[in-house]
Amino acid sequence: MPLLAARSRRPGPPPAGSGARALFAISAGLLRGLRAGEQPRPVATTSIWNQGREALVLLAGDRLLRALALAQALAALSAGATSALLVLLAGRRLHTTGTGYGLLLAAIGVGAFTGPLLATRLSAHARRSQLVFGAFGLRGLVDLALATVTALPAALGALAFYGLATSTGNVTFSSLIQTHVPAGLRGRVFSAFDLIWQSMRLASLLLGGALADTAGIRAVYYTGAALLLGAALTGLLTTTPTLSIRRSSTASPDPRWGQLVVATPGGYAPAMGS
Repeated sequence: MPLLAARSRRPGPPPAGSGARALFAISAGLLRGLRAGEQPRPVATTSIWNQGREALVLLAGDRLLRALALAQALAALSAGATSALLVLLAGRRLHTTGTGYGLLLAAIGVGAFTGPLLATRLSAHARRSQLVFGAFGLRGLVDLALATVTALPAALGALAFYGLATSTGNVTFSSLIQTHVPAGLRGRVFSAFDLIWQSMRLASLLLGGALADTAGIRAVYYTGAALLLGAALTGLLTTTPTLSIRRSSTASPDPRWGQLVVATPGGYAPAMGS
């Protein structure tokens, strides 16, 4: 998709639109042929409000999830504005439009394609929280570079690393959640993180536009860099030792919940407040 964006300035009917439709049709055909490996297990359901409350309680009560939620909020507060205003950066700082902007999107796509390939090489480490927070830090350095450079090739190289960090971070983030949270609670936890991301992203669009009008486009990217570096630092400082949600031998009043325990050299011990 980003590669097609680089061709969008050619005269005549836009090839990006027809190419996108073709890709969606191919994807639909591939998905139609998939077969589920197993039938989904039935789960107990409650009201949407109770599910939301349980997810927020879970995030607040676990050190790793709490750190991930804070980092997610800071990253979304950065990414909403910097992604939407990339076209403004291209025109005002890099002095390019059209094809140049398409190349910037293509650079992100190349990095995003490379990221999952790298993640498979690092599969043994893909569940480590340091990789998730390190990806936030790399994206922060990219925003710092984008606010500083004025040459298009330098921006292309930086954005390739941005795409790589984003896709690798997404893969490791999902893997970390899947191994950290019991199966019956994963959906609620993922929904809580999605709520955090979408709400903070909307706030970022509003604040980023106002900041660009008052202080200029460079201020948006310097601020975005500070938020992402803050997300990385906050996560790295608050996730040792790592907490895990396990089912203890002691029965919980609600069978859907396990007891929160802390990883210790001697095994798992109940965490404070669990």
